[in-house]
Formats: sequence, structure tokens, C-alpha cells
Amino acid sequence: MLQAPALSELFAILRQERDLSIICYTGFTLAQLEAKNDPEIAVMLSYIDVLIDGLYIEAQNDNRGWRGSTNQVVHFLSSRHLEGAPLFTERKRDIEVYLRNDNALMVGVPTWEFSNQFPDIIRSLGKVGDGVG
Repeated sequence: MLQAPALSELFAILRQERDLSIICYTGFTLAQLEAKNDPEIAVMLSYIDVLIDGLYIEAQNDNRGWRGSTNQVVHFLSSRHLEGAPLFTERKRDIEVYLRNDNALMVGVPTWEFSNQFPDIIRSLGKVGDGVG
């Protein structure tokens, strides 16, 4: 949000080139952003489909939805994702991990435990591939 002009430019290009959906996380609340009365922030917000606002608080992470913690608010700034609203607040988080050669690609929103478990999981997969596990 502190780089609103550059983000607006990027968002405009994304929409022109591919009409991509834009979901944005910010530690600011929507009310704080609007209170700034900054036209550059207003332009940037006009490109965002879903804004997830508020500081992440680890103690309030309930492993649900695409928001990080229960204090965060999901704002649908366009109608593009209204039908999928439960994905953002209610659905249990899940991920897919793709392994290729010596790379791993994670898609999705992991549970809070996952970051601690991931290195062990990858190590165990390496052992299986080596005939050790």
C-alpha cells in the first residue's frame, strides 16, 4: 500500500494483458486506507477484487480460509469472487505440492503447522527416492 502508484501500474497491465483476478493482503484496514484520502490508493483499490486487511496475529490463526487470522476481514471489492466467499473465511486450508527434480512447488494456503513439517516431509521423500525410507 505504500507503493500504490507502482502497484496500480502493475495491476493495470495485468488486467489488460490477461484479465487476472487480483487478491491483495495488507496490514492496513480498509478504513485506514480510505481515511488517507489518497487518490493513488483509490486507483489501486479499484483494481483489487478481494482485499484481506488487518495485521496477521498468529494466536488468531484458525487454519481456515485464505485469510491468515480471524481478526482479518475479507472485503469483496468487486463481484468477481462473491460465489466463492467461503473459500476466504471458512474452508479448511489445503495445499498441493509438486516435486520435480530437485524443486518443490507449493500451491494453496498452508496450515500454520505446515512450515514446521515441510522440511521433514521433503527429507523423508528424498529418503524414499534413495531407497532408504
